[in-house]
Amino acid sequence: MVGGHQSDTAHGAVDVYAFSMIAFELFEGWAPFLNVHPVDAARRAALHSARPQWGKVNRCGAQLVCRLTQGIGSLAQT
Repeated sequence: MVGGHQSDTAHGAVDVYAFSMIAFELFEGWAPFLNVHPVDAARRAALHSARPQWGKVNRCGAQLVCRLTQGIGSLAQT
């Protein structure tokens, strides 16, 4: 945090993660972490780098979202 506010990098990481979850839903046809309360899903993602499990439907979509979410933790910590 800089001056009591999160850095732009942390905000960017959140934006990338949010976009990747939307892309997941578009490619897979169902919401990520569908059987988990949204607060628990966010906690698991932030603290344990939890990511949704991909089905066999769309390998290209899975690759895109995996590339987007790689390194988000390191972005937020810089």
